Amino acid sequence: MNPRRRSGRRDPNALDVLALAEAKRALDRHRESLDGARRARDGTIERARDSLRTYKSPLVEAVDGRRKGLEFEMKAVDRFDAPLKAAKAQTRRRHSAGPSKDI
Repeated sequence: MNPRRRSGRRDPNALDVLALAEAKRALDRHRESLDGARRARDGTIERARDSLRTYKSPLVEAVDGRRKGLEFEMKAVDRFDAPLKAAKAQTRRRHSAGPSKDI
């Protein structure tokens, strides 16, 4: 049994009711689209927060590793610097031993 539709002539508000129903469906589609956009935005923000929570750890490890490497190099300077100082001392003695023959 299909109820018969009343014609627009008999019910002048029928067209308004149909237009309102169509507007409601369009608004519902828009709300669904907006909800999807919000979920995507919130997911992106949460992924960004996760990356911010974990990015400092590798950075700290890199800085500490570099600092330890530099400390080791600074402590080892004496070991590497001794031959250089000896070579400079020999160079100075050779040049300061006597006057140059070019003069």
